[in-house]
Amino acid sequence: MVNRRAMTARYNHPRRRPGVGFSTAVALAVGCAACGGGNAASKLAKPPELQLQDQTKCGVAKSQSRPLIVEWPSADRQELESKVGRGVVVVRYEGCEMDVLARCTVPATYGYRGTTLAQDKVVIKDDDDLYANLPVGAAKLEGKLKRSGQLTVDMDLVGRYESDKPTVRADELQGECAGATHFIYAASVGAFDFYGGAQAQVGATAGAGSTGAGWHSQADHEALTKNGDLSACERSTTDDKAPPQGCGAIIRLEVVPLEKAAGTGPGARPAALSTSGPAPGGALPAIPGKWRKKGLAYGGPATITFEPGGAVTYNNPTTTPGHGRWEASPTVLQFDLNTFSKHVCSAWGAALSCRAANKNGDWTYVLTREP
Repeated sequence: MVNRRAMTARYNHPRRRPGVGFSTAVALAVGCAACGGGNAASKLAKPPELQLQDQTKCGVAKSQSRPLIVEWPSADRQELESKVGRGVVVVRYEGCEMDVLARCTVPATYGYRGTTLAQDKVVIKDDDDLYANLPVGAAKLEGKLKRSGQLTVDMDLVGRYESDKPTVRADELQGECAGATHFIYAASVGAFDFYGGAQAQVGATAGAGSTGAGWHSQADHEALTKNGDLSACERSTTDDKAPPQGCGAIIRLEVVPLEKAAGTGPGARPAALSTSGPAPGGALPAIPGKWRKKGLAYGGPATITFEPGGAVTYNNPTTTPGHGRWEASPTVLQFDLNTFSKHVCSAWGAALSCRAANKNGDWTYVLTREP
């Protein structure tokens, strides 16, 4: 067995090393200039402009905090699933490259939370969609996207693993952690079907995702990767302590930057952000009951009800009601809504100061108890 220091799910851009091609072209241009100027050969030998579009997309844009990993090789996804079962995972995540640091550990573990079965579809039609949803494998998929016209991910989501620590400081890492930048806070699991091309009703094929057993044209449909079984996902419940057998493929990660080490000055973020007033912290007030959300974020003012049994309901007159689960330590409240937004709250006097995030970004708001 090969002893690897880091289990790597890395995809290097084919155009990341332009120096070889560029220097060769310059040499040709100089040589042809000696043969005489103005002829066709000398014009053809003009050095090409460097094309760094993909490198710019990865190097300048912030790393995506919730990347899909359906394009990862099966062996890498299996190793990640195994490591999630042993403890919180630390990664080096820069631009469009992610290395899982197999020998770097955190004194924390994941807990599994079953959610209502959710069927979702991501359709990728251009490079912007590609780099937004699959940043780690985007460079290697550009050619397939151009040939196929679109890439599609059908997903059945049944739950997620979440770290019992919402933040991790750099000085908490243990082991071989050189270059660590993020930790995997959560991993959504279920079954997926990742394919190129459009769907057409020409032949029956079984597949995971919102189409279930769908109809795919052999000519238009190119299977890329697939993991999990739809029938197994249908057996999931919100009371599950682990994903159903056959429906535990990791589909999407939620990565969080490491905090600065304690005592290193400004820059470390609190577990939750307040919109005004003193910094949040201290013991939480009693959570069960109805709370009112202030601010325009996430649908504007609304009420959020926390049931004693762990259920949470979000109500707003202008949006669809949200449902999820909540849990709290003495100082931190965490809950999700419809599996797609994650909320972390700390005490702010008698109120709660909350930070939330979904695929569209993150925001802060305040919860006050209803009379």
